Amino acid sequence: MSVKTRTIHSVFGSYRVVFDEQLKSLQPYFEDVNAAFMVDEKVFRLYPELCRKIEPGRLILVKANEGNKSYHAITKLYERLTAFKAKRNLTLIGIGGGIIQDISGFIASTLYRGINWIYCPTTLLAQADSCIGAKTSLNFGKYKNLIGTFFPPDQVILSTAFLSTLSKKDFYSGMGEIVKLFLIDGKDSVDYFISIIRKEDYHYRSNIFPLILKSLEIKKEFIEKDEFDKGIRNILNFGHCIGHAIESISNYRIPHGQAVTLGIIWANIVSVNKGFLTAQTEEFLFQTILADTFTLTKELAAIRPDLIVNAMKKDKKREGAGLAIILMKENFEFIKILDLTETEIHESYHKFLRKFDFPSNQAR
Repeated sequence: MSVKTRTIHSVFGSYRVVFDEQLKSLQPYFEDVNAAFMVDEKVFRLYPELCRKIEPGRLILVKANEGNKSYHAITKLYERLTAFKAKRNLTLIGIGGGIIQDISGFIASTLYRGINWIYCPTTLLAQADSCIGAKTSLNFGKYKNLIGTFFPPDQVILSTAFLSTLSKKDFYSGMGEIVKLFLIDGKDSVDYFISIIRKEDYHYRSNIFPLILKSLEIKKEFIEKDEFDKGIRNILNFGHCIGHAIESISNYRIPHGQAVTLGIIWANIVSVNKGFLTAQTEEFLFQTILADTFTLTKELAAIRPDLIVNAMKKDKKREGAGLAIILMKENFEFIKILDLTETEIHESYHKFLRKFDFPSNQAR
């Protein structure tokens, strides 16, 4: 692998993504008494040889689920960390997927008004998307990511070796965010994506690195121009307005990236209905890259348009009386809509389910 690092420029200070298959970059922290490790319990079970390098007193295991991504749930983690002798010179290393990233990043941003934070992403979604961008988030009640901070890691240490143990559901959750990034980058990137996955020797798990690298480079352009999500970075929310609603009403049985894929599919139908996108383009994108990255059809039973609307009303991107959504237009242009109506959600719902030959759930 020829690529070693990528530098992300931030108003908080530049930080590096280090591509390190053997995780040699973690070695200094194993030996640092001022370093604490917050590790997903599943990663601990799957990679015992890695976790054996961490002194037990400096290892904090976390069950990575959405219920633990709340302020109430993380108070016990603050208690563990404040017991360390190190205070402002404490370094917190998070090892896990996006939930561990959010929890460790939020704690690092708030404990002692900010401590050193290293992040080692272990899922495809985290490696290809969330590991850069400086956002940390906690859920509030049943609504996703309503509390958070902007706080980049001091360093991201990325090894694709972790992807060999991902479940199919989690792997394709990551593919949802990759597809989103390639779509917002335009036709050339979409053509590149299609050419990669159509190669005879292509296998997602073994040849995923080019897609991860390209995804990070696409996201890097957006976040460096608009770090605090006030303008062009909003486009990165493509698929998320409906996607977050789908996550919530499914009680997270549909994971984030899979929900984003569904959100993109639904948003494209809305865009056709509004005259922004042709039906031919919508169908082409569905057939060539979107349909194959969604694998949880039976979970569609949880989706009802009234529940989607209610969840969208809680979206932090909402600015007025209407619903917020990012829509694709022809030629891969994007527009943020702040006045989407409930009627438009209901009208697009049946077309959305027919994409999967799934019977409609009538709103009650």
